[in-house]
Amino acid sequence: MRRSGCHPASSFQHELGHLRFVFYVLLVAAGIILLWGAISPRSQWWAFNGWAFRNPDANEPSDAAYTVLRVASIALLLLVILLGYKACSWQAEDQEQSSTAIGPVGHLDARAAE
Repeated sequence: MRRSGCHPASSFQHELGHLRFVFYVLLVAAGIILLWGAISPRSQWWAFNGWAFRNPDANEPSDAAYTVLRVASIALLLLVILLGYKACSWQAEDQEQSSTAIGPVGHLDARAAE
């Protein structure tokens, strides 16, 4: 539904701002969980999976499984950091492009005539 008095592009930019905020919140949350998995995979397993077993000590993963979880967490954490860096650079490029935009179509015709 379109708001009265709002330009469609500004409404789109407003919604895009909300989506970026949600994206960054999810990146931070994923980063925290992955950092926890990289630092202490055993406590992460107990918090997320240990409660589901009647005898969690008998179902605890091996040291090799914890090592795999730690390595995977580190790899994914690096990916999340890279994705966050790229998202910030894309946002900076978008802001730079929007600040150097030509403007309304009438102004475009005047510049083309020169």
